[in-house]
Amino acid sequence: MLERLSNWRGLAMRHVSEARQMLRTLLEGRLVFTPRQNAAARVYEFSGQAALGRLLSGVVLQKVVVAPTRYARR
Repeated sequence: MLERLSNWRGLAMRHVSEARQMLRTLLEGRLVFTPRQNAAARVYEFSGQAALGRLLSGVVLQKVVVAPTRYARR
């Protein structure tokens, strides 16, 4: 999972529509942007609520286990 998340910004920039859809799914309500004082640049701080359970949804893969054939059930 960490490998998948390591380059999230690059993935979001390359797949903008999918990134927007993901944010709509994860966010609970709106993001709030607040301007902050910075002499060098315009800086905004943002905050919001996210449903992290939705982030993990679909990441875990089910593994099928098959019993070895040499062991017979009695």
